[in-house]
Amino acid sequence: MLAPGFLEREDVGAVEESPRAGASAMSQLDAYAERLRAQVPPAPPNLLDGYVKWVPWISMVVGAFGAIALLALFGFASAAASLASYYGYRYGASVFEELLFGLVLTVLDIVGGYLMLQRKLTGWWLVSGALVVYLLRDSLTASLLGLVIVLAVAYVHIQVKPRYS
Repeated sequence: MLAPGFLEREDVGAVEESPRAGASAMSQLDAYAERLRAQVPPAPPNLLDGYVKWVPWISMVVGAFGAIALLALFGFASAAASLASYYGYRYGASVFEELLFGLVLTVLDIVGGYLMLQRKLTGWWLVSGALVVYLLRDSLTASLLGLVIVLAVAYVHIQVKPRYS
């Protein structure tokens, strides 16, 4: 039941836009990244300069080798698909899911590294997204060494954000 006088109010036709729609979602992420960057202790300037200079290249090269390796594994996985049916459908499907997931991450690394090399903020965000996914994967699989490495890279990555536009 509607409350009496509900349809007589003037603000009934006013519809607010979702705070997560379009550019406002990006500005919210941008504000969160800036707040996080302000809260972490500053890294040495030489480390930040080296990161900006070398990490885009490392990201592209490692991503390219990873993509080649994953594509080769697709070939082996499809050849071994008949054996996967012996262990059950889910085992074979999870291998292909992991390979596709890894391929998407390597593409994010390659494209993000290329755009970071051109000092574009979009590249910074692509690599940030890949870092978040790596962080989630390492925390869910309890990979302590991987978690420490990703957190160290993310610590420096968040601090170089102002250098990209």
